[in-house]
Amino acid sequence: MTDQAGATPPSTLTPHLLASVLAIVAARGGVDFRDYRAATAVRGIEARIRATGCPDATSYLGLLEQRPEEIRPLLEAILVRVTQFFRDPGVWAALQYRVLPSLSAQNTAGSLLRAWSIGTASGEEAWSIAFLLGALGNPFEVLATDVSPTALRLARAGVYPTVATLAVPSDLRQRYLEVDGERTQVRPQLRGQVIFAEHDLMSAQAVPREAVLAAFDLILLRNVLIYLDPRLQRKAFERATQGLVPGGALVLGCAEVIPPEAESLLEPFPRVAPELRIYRRRERA
Repeated sequence: MTDQAGATPPSTLTPHLLASVLAIVAARGGVDFRDYRAATAVRGIEARIRATGCPDATSYLGLLEQRPEEIRPLLEAILVRVTQFFRDPGVWAALQYRVLPSLSAQNTAGSLLRAWSIGTASGEEAWSIAFLLGALGNPFEVLATDVSPTALRLARAGVYPTVATLAVPSDLRQRYLEVDGERTQVRPQLRGQVIFAEHDLMSAQAVPREAVLAAFDLILLRNVLIYLDPRLQRKAFERATQGLVPGGALVLGCAEVIPPEAESLLEPFPRVAPELRIYRRRERA
C-alpha cells in the first residue's frame, strides 16, 4: 500500500505493539521471536497487516487476539526464506570434492555419515546434500529441521517445479529425480535416508528427538544467523559445535562469520577457500 506520492506509508508498528504481537506468537504459536533481529519480525508482521486489510498495527493486534487461525500465516510470513537446490555453487563444489571425501576418509568404522540441515525451509538444501552423500557411496542419514510445519510438508513431499531443479548437476538429476513435465519428484530410494522434523534451534531441546544421536559429521547452518541477534548467534554456535563430531564440518552462509568465542572450537576447513565459510571442528578444543 502506498500513499498518493507512491511512497510506502510509515510503519504503525511501534516497539510496544511489536512486543505485544510477538508475545502472542510465542504463547500461541510456540516460536519465540522476541530475541530475533527486529527487522525480520517487522517485515513479516507488516506483510500480514497489509494482507488482512488492517489499517494499522493496533487493529492487527486486535485481530490477532480474536483470531487464533491468524497465528499460522503470521509465522509463515516471518519465517519466509529464500532457498534453492545447490544454492551458492562454490560451496557445493567444495562439499562435493573436498569436504565430503575428507569426512568419508576419516569415518574408518564405516558407520553412517550423518548430516543436519538447520532451517531447511522447503527442503532443497537437505535433498541437495542427500544427492551428494548418495553419490559418495557411504551409508548416510540427513536430518532436516525447520520451525515451519508448512515448509516441512513441502520438503517431505519432495516435489518441485521442474525449472527449480535445473541447478542440480545432470548426473544427479538423472539418478535421483523423476521428471514429469513441469513437476519433478525426488526418487523413493532417498526417502528413508532424509528425516524432516519440526524443531527450533533456540528451544529448550538443543537437538530434535528424531536425531536419536546428537553427533553429526556435517552441519549446515546457512543463512540462519542473519535472523538472530548476537546473543542468539552465540547460542546457535554453541549448539551446532556441540553437535559436531571432532573433525566434523560446519557450513555457514557466505555472509556469516563465526564469533570470536567459537574460534577455539572451529578452524577453516583445509583446502577450502575461506570465503566459502566452511569450518572444521578441532580434534581438541
